[in-house]
Amino acid sequence: MAEVKSVITRTHIGLDADKVDVPGLYGERYYATDTGITYKWDGTRWRGGYEYIPRPATTHDIDQTALTTDGTWKVDGLILDGIVPVGAVAVNLGLRIIDDTAANWFQVRQNATNAGVTASVTVPAANIEDNAYAVLGIDANRLMDYAGVNDTITTIRVTVLGWFI
Repeated sequence: MAEVKSVITRTHIGLDADKVDVPGLYGERYYATDTGITYKWDGTRWRGGYEYIPRPATTHDIDQTALTTDGTWKVDGLILDGIVPVGAVAVNLGLRIIDDTAANWFQVRQNATNAGVTASVTVPAANIEDNAYAVLGIDANRLMDYAGVNDTITTIRVTVLGWFI
């Protein structure tokens, strides 16, 4: 039997909505130029594969000066559309909190409809920081909800570390 020296994979390119009209062979790919999503033909349909795009963040994106912490959820309060591109389905966030009051907290969630998935940080002891890293789903509008304890918190940092597209 002959040894396989190379494998050629065909990639189709077009608009996302047009992929339904493209017949595929098993393993072929379809790249949607308008959304940046690469799909793979599984034998019956195009399946979207998500690729993680890391972001070299040199500083935080949002801090306590841009946040209102009054113990209630701020629906669509984290505006990430200037950072996260169109087509992203999830975002990797870094959260940091420091305060002089133990047990103060800050949380982020995808949205009010998907309230069960939440990332949070809590001050473990006075002036001791807490950090968390979380991957959360994101809506097409790239807005997320947040809430913080009803107190003035010394330091809150939200950093976008990357996203899945």
